[in-house]
Amino acid sequence: MPKKYRVTGFARFFVVMLFFIPAAYIGASYYNGEDGLENIKNLIGLNKTSGDTTLDPGQLSTDDLPSDVSSLQQELSDLKRRIMVMERENQELKDQIFNKNEEIVDLQRKLQQK
Repeated sequence: MPKKYRVTGFARFFVVMLFFIPAAYIGASYYNGEDGLENIKNLIGLNKTSGDTTLDPGQLSTDDLPSDVSSLQQELSDLKRRIMVMERENQELKDQIFNKNEEIVDLQRKLQQK
């Protein structure tokens, strides 16, 4: 009859830490508003796919792009135009506010002089 193996105190500690440390890290990550499992996968390198290729945007012309990408580019340019118009309008409104504040200050001075 073979001898029974005894588990030492260090082996018990090691097994407990083997499960406790990752669980504590995941819990602390979730508490901080992060995704603990994603962090671990990124550290280990499990999220990387072998087929990742990056293309330089200058390599493709608009003719090479699918129609949905072309429509997204059109929408992007429209949105950029709208942003420019809104920024211009915002600046005009800021200028109007500045001018009105100057008028208020002038009127207050006139009122105090009387």
